[in-house]
Amino acid sequence: MPLTERALPSFDALTASGVTATTRRSGPFLAVYRTEHEREGLLAELLHAQEAGHRDVAFATVMGAQARALEPVLITAAGAAALIWVSAT
Repeated sequence: MPLTERALPSFDALTASGVTATTRRSGPFLAVYRTEHEREGLLAELLHAQEAGHRDVAFATVMGAQARALEPVLITAAGAAALIWVSAT
């Protein structure tokens, strides 16, 4: 994703300045919404990213009960979600 790609050089600058923290690839990201309708904008963006050639971006739609099973801290108002991950390149 463009924002991520622009941010990566900042980590190199921090390392060059002596910061010893390391970066690591994260696991899947769960974006949670109250309704399927609220989730539609994100799904459109993810599809657009794939159509633009970002084949490393994958996602799956998840409904409320499934999302709460993945992340038990969620409340019952969590009705729809998207599970997003980026494959290693």
